[in-house]
Amino acid sequence: MIKSLDGLCIHTDGKGITDPLFKHIIPHDINQEVLNFRAELDKETDADKDVARKTKALVDYAARSQRAINKNLWVPDTQFFTEFACDTLVNVQVKDLSGYMRVLNVLTKNLAESLPANHPILSRLTANQGKPWHASEFKEINMLYQKKLRSRRYIESLQEGQPTAPKRSRRKSARALQISVAAPVENINSLLLKLESEVSELEPLYTTVDLQASDGAGHKGLNKKKHKQIKDLEKEIAPGAVCLLGLLFKARASTLGGGLRENDHQTDILDQGIQADITISEPSTSTTGGIAYTIRFLKDWEYGITKHQGEALPLSYDGSDTFPFETSGDDNGKVTGSIRNRIMAVISFAHKHKLLAWINCKNPTAAAQKIDKWLSKQTWAIHADPECKITSHSFRKAGVSLAMAAGISIPNLTNWCHWRSLEMPWHYADQKYMAPKEWQDIFVWMKRRPAQLLWA
Repeated sequence: MIKSLDGLCIHTDGKGITDPLFKHIIPHDINQEVLNFRAELDKETDADKDVARKTKALVDYAARSQRAINKNLWVPDTQFFTEFACDTLVNVQVKDLSGYMRVLNVLTKNLAESLPANHPILSRLTANQGKPWHASEFKEINMLYQKKLRSRRYIESLQEGQPTAPKRSRRKSARALQISVAAPVENINSLLLKLESEVSELEPLYTTVDLQASDGAGHKGLNKKKHKQIKDLEKEIAPGAVCLLGLLFKARASTLGGGLRENDHQTDILDQGIQADITISEPSTSTTGGIAYTIRFLKDWEYGITKHQGEALPLSYDGSDTFPFETSGDDNGKVTGSIRNRIMAVISFAHKHKLLAWINCKNPTAAAQKIDKWLSKQTWAIHADPECKITSHSFRKAGVSLAMAAGISIPNLTNWCHWRSLEMPWHYADQKYMAPKEWQDIFVWMKRRPAQLLWA
């Protein structure tokens, strides 16, 4: 398929580029079938003019290439996209095809939401984390298209007597070239030890340090040195605790930071967003206690409108889905040294002192950037493999990998993460993930969820 695009010939005889495989004549009259289909799309598509324009171009090409004009066009197809790339290179010459890939993802998402959960084509429509048209094979076609376009423009500049060398692509940093992977247990453990040390240092400062200092003349002012010490520790604990929260709930950074959109009415800004959405209860004789979390943002979900498995935002992890402390005995006492309890203790400390508010973002997509910027400065976050890196998404991947290692079923994980496809856990999990039993025990409680046997 890509060979078809590669076969576009560049001539220097003044005729420009020719396409030996796909020669389409643009008709002046579009048949009624195309007009009807486009009218239907106008009702469903966002008012975004760019989306409408690109959708029209895709439908018009489908008609010229004698394809059936229906929603099957939005099922990912490398043959269709390769031919569209050839046609665009010959007749239009847009800068790149990434805009069309984005629009195709939107149209595919709309199609997926209109189908029943057991439809056989659904897995293809939701592949690549719900962005099937951004899969590697389509990106490769787009890259080849851009390469051919630069060559064409260079040839044309030679013909016009004004040669312009093709622009060199911007050099990427070493970190940008690395692959984001599930955070290894060793790195997470280093983070946990670091945070526990910082918490033990910060906790007494909250209660024993006099932030008012005397200048020796009876005048008191802010003890800047101690104040800076506290703030520096808070700036390290806050993002670390957020990463651990993402590990437990297997949540995106945008989910953790996006609660501010729908929960910002509290007077104190530190009480807004995720701080208000989390409730932590201690174990008692009747309950194990734990972290209850109300999610108000999920990528590609519209608040109060998008529905899946009979649920819509906000989604609550409470009741039997409260993330529990690890307890034992009749009195439900916390298990000493439990990895799960140690992680939850750090999160509880951060929540008590309103440090989790650090991740709140009016624009949820900015949350990942905040975490990644912090991670890039952390020595513990350096991956043993120089080709891999730890990002905000690495903790979600690690959570899924640990849960699968603990024997949590695919339907259970799919239900917990509100995914539409049973393939998604396999997409996130690291198949070679090394998970000692004490780390698997973080998620073993999930076997008690009814979803453990769902669809089994």
